[in-house]
Amino acid sequence: MNVLLGFRQGFMKARQGKQLGGRFLLFTVYEVGQEVVGDAKTVSREAVELLLGLRTKFCDSHSWDDSIKTHLRQGNHRYDSAKSTGILMNKTNATLLLTFFLLAVPGQAEKPRAPLECRSVPGLNPSPTPGSVLLLGELHGNNEAPAFTANTACLALQAGQRVRAGLEIPHEETERVEAFLNSNGTEKDFEALYGGWFWKNSAKDGRTSQAMAKLIDDLRKFRQGGHSVTVTLFDSQVHGRTRDHDMAQRLIESIKANPDDVFIILTGNIHSRIAIGTPWDDKFEPMGLYIQRALPERSLLSLDYSWAAGTSWNCRPSEGCGAFEVRARGEGDDWRVEIADPTQPGKNGHHGFYHVGPITASEPVFNDSE
Repeated sequence: MNVLLGFRQGFMKARQGKQLGGRFLLFTVYEVGQEVVGDAKTVSREAVELLLGLRTKFCDSHSWDDSIKTHLRQGNHRYDSAKSTGILMNKTNATLLLTFFLLAVPGQAEKPRAPLECRSVPGLNPSPTPGSVLLLGELHGNNEAPAFTANTACLALQAGQRVRAGLEIPHEETERVEAFLNSNGTEKDFEALYGGWFWKNSAKDGRTSQAMAKLIDDLRKFRQGGHSVTVTLFDSQVHGRTRDHDMAQRLIESIKANPDDVFIILTGNIHSRIAIGTPWDDKFEPMGLYIQRALPERSLLSLDYSWAAGTSWNCRPSEGCGAFEVRARGEGDDWRVEIADPTQPGKNGHHGFYHVGPITASEPVFNDSE
């Protein structure tokens, strides 16, 4: 059993109200030691200090798995007698020493989780299966699709699930977004979030809207409230002919690496399709189809966007960028989900749709058109 699986099991037990201590902690720590030491006969004090640092992240943050992966990938966790400095000790003593420190430090119990206020949605399963994938197609540039996504995450978290939100934002922004999720959401934290290329320089097509920023802030509040939520950013700064394939590959890798997470993916409603073809290209293969093909064993549900009449921010070749009126694609003011057939897509390439009532335009965080 590897270290990530060990920690994941720990959080499964934590969700059941059990403390992370005693025999389980001893087992987990030994697994950590084995993973870090590998086949080496010795481990340095630096390695022990690294593990203690991971312990701090583990106790204080629900982004523990990403922190561990980052450290393991960096390669600075392996030490041998030729490269190490400081005190060397054998593998057994190292893991026992680490266990002693962990058990001696109070506060291994899971942090109390802040209560969540989620909106019930007729037709939407409020307790999705761990490892399931939900694709939410959207029309970029309005408040309601990001709000629906945040509420869907809220419901899954309320049911005790680990949630990973997939956002159509360049993966180059991951470090900034993760730092923001771990922040207090101050003015400086927002400035740091907006400090990259994406928010200021990319096309103002709705993905850089104030509503998208609010969605990320909602996810931050969930995490700061003690809930297990993180993100996978699957787009890129450079868009080519293989964009849908490339976005799908980033998501597929993330889904495989996080088999217990509930994935809630917000993307344009062409990318969310799981059938070949569009009205203008009958051979086009969308992102959703790539994911379904690569992960046939996963529970995957794809929903198109439905709204009553309203406005949305987008850019049009002859009219520029702004808040434009959009015709209704559904009826009613309520939020609801309707699924035609969960086993195969309908004519529009989705299993069904989610309806949000009238929609309202959301301007970009940085509006160059003003």
